[in-house]
Amino acid sequence: PPSAQPNEALANATSEFKCGVTSLRAACVRHTSRTMSAIVRQETTARMSKIVEHNGTVYLCGQTCDDGDVTQQTKTVLSKVDALLAQAGSDKDHVLSATIYLKDIKAHFAAMNAVWEAWLNEGHA
Repeated sequence: PPSAQPNEALANATSEFKCGVTSLRAACVRHTSRTMSAIVRQETTARMSKIVEHNGTVYLCGQTCDDGDVTQQTKTVLSKVDALLAQAGSDKDHVLSATIYLKDIKAHFAAMNAVWEAWLNEGHA
């Protein structure tokens, strides 16, 4: 398994993937008198950061795509996730959690799931 030592590739990643729905997801840390690990933000605007790293875990902002059918949207979203993970020094083999929102789960689940399963490497679901 990857090392959790500082300055090495990030071992953990989490993300939220969305197809056709807007949502909000936030992760927070509580400030205490104890020493906190640094929070590193990348591609930050006044509203959000695309990548936030804290204590060896990478958090990605929600990814969306409005073009094409659910298959194409899922491929596009996962491509964006791959690029952000690479920028953060991680990859899809280290994803801890993914939240996927579908506009119509009955109509789109099978198509989205086929792309998701093809994207994941064996043993990393």
